[in-house]
Amino acid sequence: MIDQHYLQCHFFTPPDKDHDMNDTSKRTFRISEAARILKVQTSVLRYWETVFPEYLHPERTPGGQRAYTQKDMDVLKNIHALLYSQRMTIEGARKVLEQ
Repeated sequence: MIDQHYLQCHFFTPPDKDHDMNDTSKRTFRISEAARILKVQTSVLRYWETVFPEYLHPERTPGGQRAYTQKDMDVLKNIHALLYSQRMTIEGARKVLEQ
């Protein structure tokens, strides 16, 4: 039998107020990490930046490298799904993203 008190204490308790919940939103991914996660070449991500400029605008490190935020990664995953899973064209994916 599952102990309800245990579940409440360990899984459903609100996070500590001292704990910064935005830690994951501050995480950035270099282009090689993003490409590895999405299983595409880095050139594909650079291309997507040119055809979806209103949705993708990665930050740059002081050294000039791209640094994708979690928001950018969510957009990239969405674009990837539209193009690779749903087999949409670039124009079709752009129309879906506009909605």
